[in-house]
Amino acid sequence: MPVVNITWKDGRSREQKQEVIKDITKTLVEKANAKEEDVVIIFNPLDASNLAHGKELLG
Repeated sequence: MPVVNITWKDGRSREQKQEVIKDITKTLVEKANAKEEDVVIIFNPLDASNLAHGKELLG
């Protein structure tokens, strides 16, 4: 069972997430021989106030 964790800043719409789910699932089915029903994708929203890039806090 492939489990994919995606951590990204808040703000993506449900439709954007659905497109990502579709593309990742398709790739795992085609390239890794995974069963579509076994793919698990977890979105971990990250508030920008808890994110730094380099030495700078982004939020």
